[in-house]
Amino acid sequence: MRIKAVTYDLWNTLVYNRNYGEFRLPALKKTLVEHEYSFDDCVVEDAYIGGFRYSGRVIRAEDHRHVETIEIVGEVLRLLGVE
Repeated sequence: MRIKAVTYDLWNTLVYNRNYGEFRLPALKKTLVEHEYSFDDCVVEDAYIGGFRYSGRVIRAEDHRHVETIEIVGEVLRLLGVE
């Protein structure tokens, strides 16, 4: 069989799948507090995970469309009830 394609893992998702939540969640919580929102940690974590679940649903439903970060963050804020 001939090689048809070569891919490069530029986002470190295949070789080194880092848990970015350990960096993003504290920043999200800090930003929420700075804007006078108060949530239990588990609520923020659930919304954060919900943002990525939303992304997965959109990717499957819309022919593998790339979901921009701002759209995922918007979903996280929507799940938190933040305007």
